[in-house]
Amino acid sequence: MDKFQSGKYKFSSVKPLFLIGNYVIGERGKEINILVDELIKYKVLIKDLISREVSYSQRNELVTISMYIAANFELYDSFINNIEIPFSKLQMFTRVNKKFLEKYRDYIIVYTLIFGNDKYKNIQDYLQMVETSVDDSKNSDVKDIVEYEAGLTVNGIVVWKNKKDAILLTALGEFKKVKLNEDVLIGQEINANEKKTLKDVKIYISILVVFITIVISIPAAKALSLYNFKGKKFFELLVLSPVIIPTISIAMGVHIFFIKLKLANTYLGVVIINILPCIPYAVGIICDVYKLVGDKLEIQAKMLGASKINVFRYITLPLLLPGILGASSMCFIIVFSQYFLTMLIGGGTVITYPMIMFPYIQSGDRVIGSMYSIVFLVASIIVLMLIEKRIKIYYKNSSSFFEI
Repeated sequence: MDKFQSGKYKFSSVKPLFLIGNYVIGERGKEINILVDELIKYKVLIKDLISREVSYSQRNELVTISMYIAANFELYDSFINNIEIPFSKLQMFTRVNKKFLEKYRDYIIVYTLIFGNDKYKNIQDYLQMVETSVDDSKNSDVKDIVEYEAGLTVNGIVVWKNKKDAILLTALGEFKKVKLNEDVLIGQEINANEKKTLKDVKIYISILVVFITIVISIPAAKALSLYNFKGKKFFELLVLSPVIIPTISIAMGVHIFFIKLKLANTYLGVVIINILPCIPYAVGIICDVYKLVGDKLEIQAKMLGASKINVFRYITLPLLLPGILGASSMCFIIVFSQYFLTMLIGGGTVITYPMIMFPYIQSGDRVIGSMYSIVFLVASIIVLMLIEKRIKIYYKNSSSFFEI
C-alpha cells in the first residue's frame, strides 16, 4: 500500500484545448448526467457545491485525497459499497484532520467518482489534473493562481443550467454559478460572468479594515505630529508611499509574497492589503487633529495621577474623536470602493461590493450597472451624513461622546 503524500496532485493552470462539436459536447453531457445521478445516491447536489468557497490549494489537497481513495482498494471498495466516505479509515491512512474531511465531503465525493472511474474520461481530460514533484510544488502554485484565478470571467463546462443561470465545472476543479446570455448545452464549454448577489458581499471586511487602520494610525499620527526623532522624514515618506507609488507597480510583488505566506485568496489577505491605501489618509487626518490639541492635557492628567488607560479614554479619545470619525468615513469609502486589490489578492473568492458591480459594467449591462452605482453613491453619502451628524452632536454637547 502506497503511503499518502500530501500535495501529490494538483490542477494545472494550463488551460485545456477548446474542443467543440456536437459529439464532444454530447459525450461530455452524457457523462455529466451519469455523474449527477451518482451524486444523488451520495446525497450530494450540484447546487451544494457552489455554496462553499474552496481555495485552489484546498482543491489540490482534496483531489490528492480523492486519488488516494481511488488507488486504495480497501478505501474505494468501502466508498462504493457503503455509498459514503470511510472517514475513520481515511483519517488513519492519510493522517488528515477528520473535521477537514467532513467539511469538504461533497468535493471529495465528486473528485473520487470522476477520477476513480474511466467512464468519466472526457471530464477527466478537461480537468487537467497532474502529478507534482516535491521540487516544483514550491514554485508552481504561484504561476497557477496568477495565471488562472485572476480572471474576471469563468471558463468551464456546463454541469447544470436553467434559463438564466448555469453552474460550470472549471479546469481547476471548482464549481461556479454564472449568468447565461444565451442557450447552452450540458457539457458545453463556455465563458461567462460569475453570478454574485448582494448577500455575498462581506461588509465586515470594510468595518474590520477601518478598525485596524484607526488603531494603527492613532499612535503613528501622535509620533509624527508631536515628537521629533531620528528617521522621522523617512517614516513620513513610508506612510505616504501607498499614495505616492502606483498601486499596480507593487501589487504583483505583494501578490506573490502573499501566495508564499498562504494569504492569497483569503479574507485575512484582503484585509491586510486594503489597510495599505487607507493608512496615509487616516494618519494625515488624525495628525492634523493632534497638531491642534497637542498633548498638554495628557501631560496634566498624568501629573494628577491618571493611568494611561484613563488618559486615553477620558482625554485623548474625546479630543481625537472628530478626526477619528472623519478618518473612519474616508477609510470606509476607500475600502468599500476598492476593486483591483481585492480582486488580485482575493482571487475572486472574497466578494465585496465592487466585485459584484464591475462585471455588469464590463459586460455592457448599463441598467444594472447604473443601479449598483447609485446604491454605492447612496451608501457613501449616508455614511458621510451619519459621521457629520455625530460630529455636530459632539460639538454641541460639552459632555463626553460616550454619554450622548
